[in-house]
This record gives sequence, C-alpha cells and structure tokens, in this order.
Amino acid sequence: MLNPPLSTLPYDILSYIVDHVAALLSADKDIKALCLADRVFTYACQTWIFQTLYLDGSFERPLKQQVYSKANILASTPVLSRRVRKIHLYNIQNKFCSLLSDPRLVAIFQMLALSPKPPSELEISTIQTYYVPLSFASVALLPMYLSKKILPQTLTSLRLEYCRDVSPSIFHMLPLLREVYLTEARQTRQTTDVQSSYHGDLRLPPGSRAPALEVLSHSRSHTILAQMVTPSDPTNPVVNLSNLKMLQLAPYDWKSVRYLPEIFSVSGGSLRELYLDLYEEVNYRGEYSSRLHLALILRSTDTGPSFWADLMDFSKVPHLQVFALHALFGYDDPDYIDIIRDIVAILRRVPDNNKITNIALDFAELDVSSVCFDARWTSLCMEVKRIASKNRIEFDFELYYPDYSDEKIEGLSDLVEKMQDDVSSFFKSSKVCVHTWTPKSSVGAMKIGTHRPRCAK
Repeated sequence: MLNPPLSTLPYDILSYIVDHVAALLSADKDIKALCLADRVFTYACQTWIFQTLYLDGSFERPLKQQVYSKANILASTPVLSRRVRKIHLYNIQNKFCSLLSDPRLVAIFQMLALSPKPPSELEISTIQTYYVPLSFASVALLPMYLSKKILPQTLTSLRLEYCRDVSPSIFHMLPLLREVYLTEARQTRQTTDVQSSYHGDLRLPPGSRAPALEVLSHSRSHTILAQMVTPSDPTNPVVNLSNLKMLQLAPYDWKSVRYLPEIFSVSGGSLRELYLDLYEEVNYRGEYSSRLHLALILRSTDTGPSFWADLMDFSKVPHLQVFALHALFGYDDPDYIDIIRDIVAILRRVPDNNKITNIALDFAELDVSSVCFDARWTSLCMEVKRIASKNRIEFDFELYYPDYSDEKIEGLSDLVEKMQDDVSSFFKSSKVCVHTWTPKSSVGAMKIGTHRPRCAK
C-alpha cells in the first residue's frame, strides 16, 4: 500500500502517471505491475490493460481457450467491458469464420455492443517477417457478420493488414467509419461470389450514405483504392472522400501514388495532412523497426524526373498544413536519380499563398558523397524558406545512417552533424524552426503519420 501523500493524490495525477508508464517500451509488463502495486492505480491501469480485446492465432494457447478465458473475465467483472476500445484479431489466417462462430465470442461482442461506449476500432492483421512466409487472412464473410451485428457497427476505425477476399461492402456496413488503414488488403475475383452466396446483394442500401472518411492510410491495396477514388458505379460509392483530412501513402507504391491527382480533386480541398512516409518496418533479423527499412523512391526507370512534380498539384489542396516525405540515398546505383532535385521540384509546386505549418523530410544517407551542403541542398532549403514566407514552419530534417563499421561510411557521423549545423545556420533569422535527428540523437525521431506541434522557440 502507498503511504500519504501518494495514496491521496487526485485521480487526474494518478492517470497522468499511468499514461506515462503506458508510453514506455515495456508498457505491457510495467502497467500490470503498477496495477498490482496499489489499489489506487487499479482503475487507471485497467483502462490500458483492457482497452484492446486481443486474440492471437500464433499463441501456443488455441483461440478457443483465449476466448474462453476472456469470456470468464468479462462475465465475472462486466464493468471491464466498458474499458474495451479496440478489437484486434491477429494472425488468424483461415480461422476467421470458425472464430466468429464461437458462441462465447458472440456473447462478448454483444456485451461490448451494450457498453455505454462501444469499441470504436477493429484491426485484422497477420504476421510478416523475413523468416515467416507471408500469409493472408480471408475476411470474405466479414460483411455478413457486420450485417448480422455480430461485430459492433459503431466502429469508426478499420485496419486490415495482409487480408484477402476483402469486399468494398465492408465499408457499407460501417456507416460511422472515419479512419481506414490498409496494407496488402486484396480483393480476389471470387470475393463477390462468395459473399453473395451467403448474404445476397451487399450494395449500399437506397437512401443510405457511404461512410465519410477523414483518414486514409494505404499501402499495396490497389484494387480497393481504385474503387474508393474512381468507383465503377458513381451512384454506389465505396466511401465518401470529400471530407478527407489525412492521407498516408507509401512513396515506393507506384500504383497507389498515381492516384494522388484524383484524390486531391475528390477531397475538395479538405486535405490537411499528406504523409508519403510508409515503408516496410521489418529489418533483416525479422524484427520490427522504425528506421531500418526506408522507402526506395524517385527512380528514373519508367517515371522520368518530373514524375513526382507532375503529381503534386498543391493548388488543389489549399488548406494543406503538413507534408512529410521519406527518401533513400546511396548504393552508387545508376538507376537512382538526384532525389534532392526532385524534392525541390515538388516543393516548387507549393504556391506562395499556402497554409503549410509542417514539413518533414527523412533521408537515409548511405553515401558519404551526398552528405555535403552544396547547391542541391541550398536549393531545397531556399524552397522551404519561400514556403515559410507567410507562415512559420516546423521543419523536421532527419538523416539516418547505418550503425555499423565500414570503410565506405567512415567519418559519416561527423559529416552528418556538420550537415545539420549548416542547415540550421541557413534558417537563422527566418520563420523556419529546424528540428534535426540522427540515430545518435538523445530523443526519438518523429513517428510516421505524425507531425510536430508548434514549438516554443
């Protein structure tokens, strides 16, 4: 038991402590330990411990046992169902149908649906490393379960990773949907036939509206993106993008990036944040990392040097505030063109009368010769300064370099630090506030899909 004054702290402060513990890398273990440390932390810790209903098909424990255990916990303490904000079905592969047919899980979902604040997020994903073959979870019958209200229709966020048999009718069953995150979500030719045989016509019912998305994050889910942006039947749209505020794409995913002009037009000027920063997050050891695999972008093959600049007509997104881009240098490969030149061409498409407040550029420096503040980098910085002529801009300038010993990169760390100093010096006495990062920085880099708030400098 805690002694005064800790035991008499108001709940807001206790919750503040718990939130900071939950932000640690060891949060799962630390939150549970804190929950057992004293009863004053129990309620705040339970908010984190039970916020996700998580079922993992890769566990040694069978899915049925996991469902049985969670059903018993919620049955003995029903109030815990009010803490659940997210449903995460992980690595279920072809067990999806049998899992959602389990009467215990159906009972759990019904309990969650009756909660004063039902879950708002559904994630279906599977494992993906270099040592485990890529497998896809079939979600062909997901619309049927949604239509029968086995899954809550109050969902506002849907995340599908490495899923096959995805039908656009899934979105029709979630009228409150606002955020969609797709990674390798595939629609096969048999998808429509399979679903219609179980549930008949799954078109958007007359008089109803397609969900109005505000956030769309997409990687290698081309057929679904095509139907979202250019539906085959305009009277039966998959989603409504007219109120889209945040768009995130993988810059190496050419089939997706080519839809940028259409998305700019369809969004009707509502777009506020554009992140071209998605990339593979699995490193060579099969571990998830946030910095080891950056996108290979801006190739000279089949695109031409003006490819990106032609796509980025910023005049169609006059309210854009955030622009982020991840790029990769190096390898002395003749197929790589001057990336800096193309980024300058992109920034030149930003009109002088703009509302941009954040620009984030993340480079993977693998070549010593490219770490030099020469005319190329000067041109880039001049464009950033031009964009900031009317609005103050938070400029995140991140340089990644490999953390291993090699003659080719000997002394690269010192060159990168000098490069950062040169960039910071360039923007002195301007409306640009520079934030630099390298692997040796004491603080972490900005997470993908996020931007820095206004600093106090």
